[in-house]
Amino acid sequence: MYQDVRRRQAVSRAEIAKEAILEILRAQVACTFNELSDRCYEKYKIGFGDVSEALTLLTGEEKIDKKTARSPYNMSYSFYFLLHIEPDLLNRVIEKKAGIHDRHRTYTKKIGDFGQILVERCLKELGYMEVEVKKEKHQEIGIARAEIDVFGLHPRGFYQGIEVKNRRQPLTFPDLREHLYRVREARVQWKMDIKPAFVVRVAHKGVFNTLKRMKIPTVYTRVQYVPAEEELVDFYTNHYIPLTGSNYIQLVPPEDIPKELLTAVTKYILRN
Repeated sequence: MYQDVRRRQAVSRAEIAKEAILEILRAQVACTFNELSDRCYEKYKIGFGDVSEALTLLTGEEKIDKKTARSPYNMSYSFYFLLHIEPDLLNRVIEKKAGIHDRHRTYTKKIGDFGQILVERCLKELGYMEVEVKKEKHQEIGIARAEIDVFGLHPRGFYQGIEVKNRRQPLTFPDLREHLYRVREARVQWKMDIKPAFVVRVAHKGVFNTLKRMKIPTVYTRVQYVPAEEELVDFYTNHYIPLTGSNYIQLVPPEDIPKELLTAVTKYILRN
């Protein structure tokens, strides 16, 4: 009985997701999986798992197709679209959106570094000592050519190595394993009491549950912080967000600390 109910609920969610995707594609012409996921969640609160299943169903029903656009950054983008769309219109939209994604990629390192700087500022504001960004060595001893994003001495006397993922993509199990390995290596090589922590936008469900079970302090920002420099404000406000539906982007004055980030670091990292 219970399994039947769950199965009916799953079918219902998939049907709702299918209708949402068709509506979005009619309006947007062509979308990557990430864009469809963002728009489905923003407007209908539909999760990416249901979006993925709905895309498989729609493809099997021959209602949609997808086309790949190559990128100069050694990758490609797959765009979903409705069948029978006018080819010239489709190509123009794909070319424009692929160009937007390519330009975004030129800023990803700056955005990632900015996330680390924001966490560094939070730690200093909260009374941490010996705060460093991208710590590779201690007394000239390294950790297998790796680095810890943000490192600092907690007010209670132990060190924390914080992994910062200021990006759209969720935290993955490889991310988790790599950071725990780096912290273990640093603990052994540097002979310090170091504990792991994370500041990420979101995490895959399994990773979220693992972090909770392991009681690892974690901040989920739900946003991607972007420095509000003139060039980036124009690009993200007028081009990237409208064209990709990436409403999780939050522009932050370069010298500021977002209040919600400081509050979250205080609650979930300082006090844990």
